[in-house]
Formats: sequence, structure tokens, C-alpha cells
Amino acid sequence: MNFGITMKNDATDTFSLEIFEGPLAFLLHLIQKSEINICDVPIQEITNQYLQRIKELMPPSVDTGAEFIGTTALLLLMKSKMLLPKHEQPSGEEDDLDPQFEIIHKLLEYCRFKETAKVFGEWEQQQSVFHSRGVHSLPEAKKNLGIEHLSLEDLGTLFQKVLEDATNQKGQINEEPWRTSDKIKIIRQLLGKEQKIGFEQLFSCDRPRNELIVTFLAILELMKTGELFIGKEKTSEKVMIYGRDE
Repeated sequence: MNFGITMKNDATDTFSLEIFEGPLAFLLHLIQKSEINICDVPIQEITNQYLQRIKELMPPSVDTGAEFIGTTALLLLMKSKMLLPKHEQPSGEEDDLDPQFEIIHKLLEYCRFKETAKVFGEWEQQQSVFHSRGVHSLPEAKKNLGIEHLSLEDLGTLFQKVLEDATNQKGQINEEPWRTSDKIKIIRQLLGKEQKIGFEQLFSCDRPRNELIVTFLAILELMKTGELFIGKEKTSEKVMIYGRDE
């Protein structure tokens, strides 16, 4: 079974566990070779170690963060399928997986919105200078957040639901490698043709999980640069992704 994920060796990629020490890519290899039982892999410990290291070191790049989140999500999926009894219907799966998916959500939020918060801090300092000189605030500055009528928690919940729906899809796991830069290009092309696109158009549950994660990171990056924003339509409450006119 090929998951299509390769991870670079860096300071955040080596993990020390009771049953294993090394990079996640090699851990996946050993699991695929049945040399390590996925049920014995402490995924929360892996996530905790990763969070601790990116607090102590420089934050990871978008692509490195996407690779870690994609690999960890695959480990969660594999472990959940092994732990569930064969005869059980996936309907009960959602409650069991919520706490672990919350870990991934928090990790994603830490990696990406910490950088966005820094941008807002810099903008706030600039605003105080503008006001002290009697100059009106710039309307374009609002575009950095990229969320209208939605909170960060709402956005995280939306993505968590996407992951859960993807988990409940039956069939063989077939993950193709995706890079954030690839998805950014695709999203730009879509918004170049249409003024807005539905959230579910990019996050349909039949897409591979790694692609969904990378798509979400790409959207966060485009929100940060002000190229798009996410909002709800007033009438239908449907979540839409809007391109910004230059």
C-alpha cells in the first residue's frame, strides 16, 4: 500500500517512542511491512513531540507542516480502522475519532494562524502610527484575516467535519502526493474563472485525505496574502470561497 507521502529529514522529523525512534516516513514503512503494529503507535505522543519542537525551533514551512499533518492523519485513519470491530457500522466512528482529530486541528491552527497573528500584530502597530498622524485606517488591511461571518473555530470545525466524512468513505486508501504550491495554483485558476466557489467544491469527501489537508493549508495561505476570503451567503448560509478583486 503506497501512501504517496515523503518527508524531509529535519529537526522536527525524528520521534522517540517506546517502540520506535526515527522519522515518520520510516515508521509508515515499518507499519506497511507489518513490522510494527499500528495499534501500538501513540499518535498523540507523536503530535505532542512535534508541537514541542516547533515551539522551541523555527515554525515549519507550509509544505513541511502539510506533510506532517497528512502523515499523522493517515496514521489516525489506519489505527481507527484497525481498532473498530469488523462488524461495526462506521456510524459510531465519529464520536471515537473526535478527540484525535481535534489534535490535528489544533496542530494545523498552531502552524498557520500563529503566523497570521504575527501579521495582525504588525498591522496593528502600523495602524497606531497612522491614527497618531491623523490618517484614516486603510480598508484593505482587513483582507489579511480572510473570514467574514465565520470564526476561526467555525473554520476549524468545517475542516474537522471534512476529515470525518472522508474517514467514513469505504474503499482502499490511495493517497497521491500533493504540495501546497500546487493547490494554490489550482485555487487561483478556479477563482480566476469564477468570482466565488462553494467550500464543498474543494472539499468533497471523495477526495484523498492528504489532498484535503493540503487544500486547507493552501486556502489559509491565500487568506493570509489577501487573495481570497471565506464567508457565508446571507440567504442560504452556504459557505463560499470568494476571490478578491485586485
